[in-house]
Amino acid sequence: MDLNGWSQTGSKMCALRWAFVLALGAAAPAACERPEAQAPAVRQDVAQALADAEAQQRPVVLFFHASWCSACRALRSTSLADARVGEALGRAQATVVQVEVGTDFTTSAPLPEHLTPRALGVVGLPTLVYLDGRQGLAPQARLSGYVGPQRLIEWLTSAP
Repeated sequence: MDLNGWSQTGSKMCALRWAFVLALGAAAPAACERPEAQAPAVRQDVAQALADAEAQQRPVVLFFHASWCSACRALRSTSLADARVGEALGRAQATVVQVEVGTDFTTSAPLPEHLTPRALGVVGLPTLVYLDGRQGLAPQARLSGYVGPQRLIEWLTSAP
C-alpha cells in the first residue's frame, strides 16, 4: 500500500531508523527520504516549443499571462509549480508554453493566426488553452482565471 509516496513497510522501517537517529544522534537515514516529483518545466520559446510539439504530435498547454497580472503570477508560482501538476502533464505528454500578453492582448512572441489570443477567445488572464498535437495543435479546452493545483490536474485529465 502506498501512502503519499511512502510504502507502508517503508514507513515502519523509516520510523525505526529515525528512532535510532534520535536515540544515538546519528545522521538522518537517506533511505527514508521521500522521492520528490519534479515541477513542470514552463517553456518560453513559443515558436520552437510549438514546432517541437507539432513534430512530435504532442499536446501543448498555452499559458497566456501578463507580468502585471497577480492571478497569473499566483498560477505560475503555485499551481504550475506543483509537482502533482508536473506528473499530470507528464502522463499527458504535454508541454506548457508561456505566452506574454500585453494590455491589448497582443503577444510578445509571434503566433500562428489560429493560436492568437483573439482567435482562441482569450478574454481574461490567466488563460490556459489545451492544444491537441495529434490534430495539428487544434484548441481542445480552455481554462480561465486562477485555479489551484487540484482543479488544474482535473482539467488536464479531462482534456481530450
